[in-house]
Amino acid sequence: EEKRPKFVYSIHNSLTLVDKPSGVFATKTKEWNVQKKAELEVISKADKVICTSQSFKDFILKRYKPNKDIIYIPNSVGPYDFFKRIKKDDNPQWSKTILFLGRLSQEKRIDRVVEIFDWLIKSSYNYSLVIAGDGEERDKIINLIKKKGLRFSKKLQPLPATVHMVGMITGRKKWKVLKSSRLMICLSDYEVSPLVGY
Repeated sequence: EEKRPKFVYSIHNSLTLVDKPSGVFATKTKEWNVQKKAELEVISKADKVICTSQSFKDFILKRYKPNKDIIYIPNSVGPYDFFKRIKKDDNPQWSKTILFLGRLSQEKRIDRVVEIFDWLIKSSYNYSLVIAGDGEERDKIINLIKKKGLRFSKKLQPLPATVHMVGMITGRKKWKVLKSSRLMICLSDYEVSPLVGY
C-alpha cells in the first residue's frame, strides 16, 4: 500500500463544476455534461486534489464534500533570479509596449485590446502592442487589425504603432517580453484563475 503510486489531480478551472454551462461551455451543454461527469469521476478517484485558488478549494469542499485531501497551491511564474538576469532591451521603443499574453479565445476579448490600441494610435500615442499566444480567435484578430488599418508584424522587434502577433512564447523569450513591456493588459469577460496575472 505504501509503495502504490499516488494519483494527484490538479484542477485549474471550475467551469465544468458549476450549476449550468458558462464561458467556453455556454452554448455547448452536451460537452459540458460530459466534462463535468469526467471531472467528478477523476476527483472521486484521486488520492489528492490540488487547486490554484483558495475559493475554488472551498467551493469543492462545500459542494462535493470529497473524502480526501484538497490542497491549495498558488501559481508561480518561475525563478526570480532567472528574471533578474535577463537584461532589458536597450531600444527605448520597448518602453512604449503594451502586452497581451494568453490564449486567443473569445472570452479573453482581444478585440477590446485591439480597439483600445487603435484609439491610442489615432490619438497620436506612439505605442506598440505585442499579442503573445495562440488559439481559435487568431484569424479574427488578424482580420480586425487589418480592418483597422494598423501596421502588423509577426516578429518581435520594437516598431512604433505596430501590432506584433508573435504566437506562443516560452522560456527566455517570454521573460524578455514580460520585462521589456511597459504594461500588460487583460480585458477578459471573466477569469476563473488568471494564470497570466500570476
